[in-house]
Amino acid sequence: MMNNLDKQFESKLNKYPADFQGDKVVLIFLEGWPQDYHWGLYASGFRWSADRLIEGTEEKGALLSMVYAIMFLYRHYLELKFKEILVIFHDCLGLGEDVKQYTKTHDLSLLWEDARTLLAEHSCFSKDLNSNNEYIEWLVQRYQVIDKSSFSFRYPFEKDGISNSMRNLPKSDCECHTYIDLEEEQNLVGFAADYLEDVTERLVNHCESEEHILEYEKHDDLEFSEELEHNE
Repeated sequence: MMNNLDKQFESKLNKYPADFQGDKVVLIFLEGWPQDYHWGLYASGFRWSADRLIEGTEEKGALLSMVYAIMFLYRHYLELKFKEILVIFHDCLGLGEDVKQYTKTHDLSLLWEDARTLLAEHSCFSKDLNSNNEYIEWLVQRYQVIDKSSFSFRYPFEKDGISNSMRNLPKSDCECHTYIDLEEEQNLVGFAADYLEDVTERLVNHCESEEHILEYEKHDDLEFSEELEHNE
């Protein structure tokens, strides 16, 4: 089921000539698109890429190398979704801090705490938040233990030169290897994504409603002013 942003993208794509619609031709839209669309588009791409790598690879030897990229993609998806929530609240509703302060942090705990606080302050989001917050926090803490600063899935060593925190993953029976069940990981992130995608779509719709209300109020004020001038 397409959300509003998907429909906007499809309608824009269909305006381009057939030459630009080949199977492997990718159009990149940046100018003129709302910022909340950019964040959602980037986030979805990271998650979908991880899903496709898992679903399309059967050789365990290949997965042995790809696991780092896959886990980074899932972690980065969560990071961007949290930032997307913060962007929408600030840019559309004038709440929270300027997202620029978040661009240099990869701390999932900090990002989710701030996003969760804003969601909790709005009754239209707080009910769903209560039923999903515990799971999201558990998933965030899980990634914090494995890769707190978005470094461990990209490099074999931390910045200080010691072995990275992926050593905190579950150990195999022989205690000599750590392991990740990638199908389970896909399901874990997918469950969180169901909630996060719903929240961001409803936030966008909420912003659109707020804009309509503001436009209506402006129109009302204008009519009232014109009426006053006429009466004078």
